[in-house]
Amino acid sequence: MRGVVRQVVDPVGRGRYGSVHRAASDAGVALTLDDGPDPRETPRILDILGGSSTTATFFLLAERAQRHPDLVRRVKAEGHEIALHGWDHRRVSGLSRLEASTYLRRAREALEGVAGAPVTSFRPPYGSQSLSSFRGARDAGLDVVVWNADAQDWVDRAAADVAKDAVEASVGGTILLLHERIEPDPLRGAPETTFDRADMVARTVTGLRELGLEPMSLRDLAREAPLEQTLWFRP
Repeated sequence: MRGVVRQVVDPVGRGRYGSVHRAASDAGVALTLDDGPDPRETPRILDILGGSSTTATFFLLAERAQRHPDLVRRVKAEGHEIALHGWDHRRVSGLSRLEASTYLRRAREALEGVAGAPVTSFRPPYGSQSLSSFRGARDAGLDVVVWNADAQDWVDRAAADVAKDAVEASVGGTILLLHERIEPDPLRGAPETTFDRADMVARTVTGLRELGLEPMSLRDLAREAPLEQTLWFRP
């Protein structure tokens, strides 16, 4: 994605320390899915995306990718973008710059080894990021990508309601946060959801298109519009 990021430089240095959070697009929406791959959910979500000619960005955990390499290769083979969500789902905000760069470089190289393709984007688990972890990600050769719309699909309700919330939160240029599965949070426990995630993705794709918005991977969105940055730091 480098070369298409709009550097918004201001007195606090957003261009230097900003994380990608949206695009300057009238109609494109980046469909992003975290916490995979998952042997139950990923194939069903890929079937939905393939059947609707939709691309997406999969922010994968390298440890899970090594356990399910066939799923990672299918994601790539079907034209989707592979990005990093970490080795596991730990918060990186408490790591030093060196610790973060070492951890993320290892995770990136492991994911690239499975995918057989370069990995250039990283989304910090829980959106947790400090200045040190941001610098560590950049040292590891990664662009930090967050989001500006969240369907809150870790809260259990009907798939139709999750999709409705996702669509209503989206406008042109949105980076939409969804999950293939929900990784347990050591601070808050493991949210339990029972709705059909593939159905949720299908309804989201349909709902976006009914509004004249086109879901796509972040990589494809970046090809049509500059990506924009924001300062994003949270524990």
